[in-house]
Amino acid sequence: MAEKLKLDLSLVLPDVADEHDACVGRLTRLLQAEGLGKAHLIHEDGSARLCLHYDPQRFSVSRVRKLVKAAAAKLGNRFHHENWRIDG
Repeated sequence: MAEKLKLDLSLVLPDVADEHDACVGRLTRLLQAEGLGKAHLIHEDGSARLCLHYDPQRFSVSRVRKLVKAAAAKLGNRFHHENWRIDG
């Protein structure tokens, strides 16, 4: 039976402005490539959360968290997000 871990997207990818950013899809693909059963977004309590399905026989919660942190860091090193304010 798969377990689920839900993480606030704004904590996983703090530089991403919203859930429609391409890096969210990149992140879910990277995590699934690591062997997690499913990685997708859900909405709870008015915010986007990353929902990770994993086999507890294969991954511990701490291992899943490390995979998320490493994948997010990999994306952060490759893709930089800038916010520009334009008036007028």
